Amino acid sequence: MIKISLIIDSKETDITNDLKNWDDIELSFTRKDFGGIYRKFAKKFEFVKGAYDLLTDLYLSKYIESSAKIVIYRQINDLTYKEAYRCSLDFMSYSDDGHTLTLSAIDDDTYSIINSQKSQTFDIAVSDMPQVKMTYERMYLNNRVSWSVNPTDEQTETGVYPIEYFGNHEFPMVYNDVNFPIPGRLVQYDIGTYHEASESILPFVESLTNITVRLVLNFDITPLSAPDAVSPGLYLWLTDKDNVTISKENIAGLGFIGEKQEVRIDKDIELKQGYRLKLFIDAATLDTMKAEVSNVKDISVTYIDKGEPVTIDAIRASDLLTSLLKKIGLKDYTGEIKTGNIPIPYIMAAESIRGIKDAKIHTSFSKFTEFAKAVLGYDWEIDDVNRKVIFKPLGDFYDSVTDPLPLTEINSMTHTIDSSVVYSGVEVGYDKQEYDEINGRDEFHFTNSFSTGIKATDNVLKLISPYRADPYGIEFLVTERNEETKDTDSDNDVFIVDAIMSQGGVTPRTISIDQTYPITGVLFPDTMFNAAYSPRNMLMANKGYVGMSASGLMFTSSEGNADVSIKGISERGGISIEDSDRLLRSDKIKVSTIGLSPFPGNYKGRVSCSFSGKTYVGYVSDITERIGKGQTVDYELLLKNIT
Repeated sequence: MIKISLIIDSKETDITNDLKNWDDIELSFTRKDFGGIYRKFAKKFEFVKGAYDLLTDLYLSKYIESSAKIVIYRQINDLTYKEAYRCSLDFMSYSDDGHTLTLSAIDDDTYSIINSQKSQTFDIAVSDMPQVKMTYERMYLNNRVSWSVNPTDEQTETGVYPIEYFGNHEFPMVYNDVNFPIPGRLVQYDIGTYHEASESILPFVESLTNITVRLVLNFDITPLSAPDAVSPGLYLWLTDKDNVTISKENIAGLGFIGEKQEVRIDKDIELKQGYRLKLFIDAATLDTMKAEVSNVKDISVTYIDKGEPVTIDAIRASDLLTSLLKKIGLKDYTGEIKTGNIPIPYIMAAESIRGIKDAKIHTSFSKFTEFAKAVLGYDWEIDDVNRKVIFKPLGDFYDSVTDPLPLTEINSMTHTIDSSVVYSGVEVGYDKQEYDEINGRDEFHFTNSFSTGIKATDNVLKLISPYRADPYGIEFLVTERNEETKDTDSDNDVFIVDAIMSQGGVTPRTISIDQTYPITGVLFPDTMFNAAYSPRNMLMANKGYVGMSASGLMFTSSEGNADVSIKGISERGGISIEDSDRLLRSDKIKVSTIGLSPFPGNYKGRVSCSFSGKTYVGYVSDITERIGKGQTVDYELLLKNIT
């Protein structure tokens, strides 16, 4: 037997006889995707008599702000009833035909609140959350400037540059590609002027600090005229700030008409502060001489350097989750992130990386969920007893230790394939970012694609994190720290960082301080971080889910640097999936009973049943109970194995 009460403004009224369809109300426990299990009422409540009057009066006075609850009690003995279920009524489903008022239940109050607000984006002030100081030691970066030959006579052929010179004449060239993400090391110049005295020749590069640069000069030069009895030449000249010669080298003789000279300079040069690199032609005459420059492959100066360390306000993932719960109305709930196989990242706002005051994290519960699923292989559940929302590895939702609960008295069973979890391919990683920096081609935290080899569907699983993990993106934002008034496309982005404790705060995990994720295939492995969150590692975190239908994955393409290897394993490598790796099978069964099987409620362990000579073992996807009649009707099980 059951008893039903209606609560309005804290006043509880027995309406057991005022619920028209009491014996037809169905209560289900349903698994959300493949994570936690939540309660829902499958049918609407039909109120008559006194309950009808109470609820219509409430609606007329408070309209859609009306609030009421239903409480269902089970009889324990002749005198005692115990509360079994409690839920709010959804006045947005209000329907009144003059005799019967119909209302839906708001299933599971906590889940309902999250579900209704999960897509709402919030700006959460970083200062409103506990902060962890992250010391970012910076990444080594390539810095480069290049020049083009500036013809001093009419150019009639593409790729061939006619030049004229006499006396002491700077080699005519103009800089056209300057990419100094770490500025303040060099100054570059256009050159090409005649000087009466060689001491007046201007440099094409001047150092502002002590630095080692790589100089590349790769072109051909052919003299079309030459003075008699003397030999002009193209010189590379290095002087100090006082114009004292450090070195002077003739790199191409120009004394033989029509004889092509190949200039092939590729070397490191150690510059001290104030040193100047000059490139000029000593014509050995004041008569105008001519030459052609061709086959220009490269004229450039590069250097490798990194910026000064900075401190960034980082947030623990659990603290961001707690703040999101408060924003959506669960003010007394906290977020918890269980430990899994991949390190739990720290979270940073793009504005924090740029050093902007009053930085905010721009996100939603849905985006947090998408990040946790894609990067960590996590899903979530609600612990109402301890007032928590818990994210944990998908496998932790399935108890494989407890003996299966047997179902009996089965009168029918349907066995089907869940085509929604059968995939022809997987796209995994992060949205591709467009950088204006030369180093960006080294980034590997973009999208990689894999094929399962399954031909029966074109369904592609997308494991794309809305939170970014690209170290170059973080580095380039740090370089904008002195540009607070400048808006960027990244200002609302959220970043994740794998960091370890260091000197009272945290610092990104690099192989120079921790060897957990050794990496090769990048320009500067010693300062690269976030190897834990590579596309392949993301795929491995979701291997059990992908394996529900696939026996392996073959790499097909990448939007970024796919030459990376982590722990000696290539990001391009295929992945084999064994039966033991599978979280579940891709099929399920629906079992109907005559109501004598035990009802397990919010059950996370295995359930078994035998039918037509086969034994099926799986986990609850959905259980439906008729409350009034006290019997279980249907079980839907996600299958683990069949024998």
